[in-house]
Amino acid sequence: MRPDGDAIGSVAALTLILRKLGAQAEGCIPDPVPWFYREVSGTRVLRTVEELRGKEFDTVVVLDSSDLDRIGDAVELFPARTPDVVIDHHVTNSGFGLLNLCAPDYAAVALIVHEIGKRLVEYDRELAELLLLGIATDTGFFKYESVDAQVFEAAAELARYGARIQPIASAVLEHRTPNTIRLLTEMFHTLHLELGGKLAYAYVSAGMLRRTGCREEDTEGFVGELRAIHGVEVAILFSEWPEGEVHVSLRSKSYADVSRVALRFGGGGHPRAAGCTLKVTRLEEAIYPVVAAARGLLEEAG
Repeated sequence: MRPDGDAIGSVAALTLILRKLGAQAEGCIPDPVPWFYREVSGTRVLRTVEELRGKEFDTVVVLDSSDLDRIGDAVELFPARTPDVVIDHHVTNSGFGLLNLCAPDYAAVALIVHEIGKRLVEYDRELAELLLLGIATDTGFFKYESVDAQVFEAAAELARYGARIQPIASAVLEHRTPNTIRLLTEMFHTLHLELGGKLAYAYVSAGMLRRTGCREEDTEGFVGELRAIHGVEVAILFSEWPEGEVHVSLRSKSYADVSRVALRFGGGGHPRAAGCTLKVTRLEEAIYPVVAAARGLLEEAG
């Protein structure tokens, strides 16, 4: 659910790899793929749950998900509730597959798929760009602390196969519309700073989305704008959609493990990027407890 570039790139890339091997493979993302990711050509291989309902599958591979809840309605397609293979890199992974490969030292699941794929098939530009999409987005376009020699070596390999970073960067980083800018401005009007500026949080309400003509996917990257504020260690964005459901995006800059906060509320993720979803009657019911937990995390760390 709520797919990011690594989930989209990894699922699409593994689908193409399996097809190159002669398998009848389908790639599924349960939530709509944000429109700007569709500008990366290989993503058109992805299908919705509705498009695949009624088909029979004998093997299920789940990528970039820390637990079964992250699969959403796609679990309806499984021949059994337990997936055959889980490939992931989240430290909070619950090991919910029959065969589990969870490698938190890999900066992106796309890196793991690349390690598998390059041993099995010949790459073309489309496949290489899907993998580069996953690696680039999950490393913040090569600026997060997870970036190491392995990341740059894989990116160089994919570039040799024809992958281009420019169309990926343009699709992901340069897609904001005038309506999105209005929504971002409204979000900044809700900004709160605490603990001497170490904690920043803001929200996007359902009313704000309706007023600006935006969808929830248009908030992609907003939490990064909060983390970019000088002095902020932990940034939190609360996105309400639909009413009664609030998605919480947590980010940290250098030392706070925000996955600990996400786990407390049924979510998960990485030390520097995590999230959870809360069912509430009012937006404030999600904000107060999560902010309190983040405040405690920073006070403990400091």
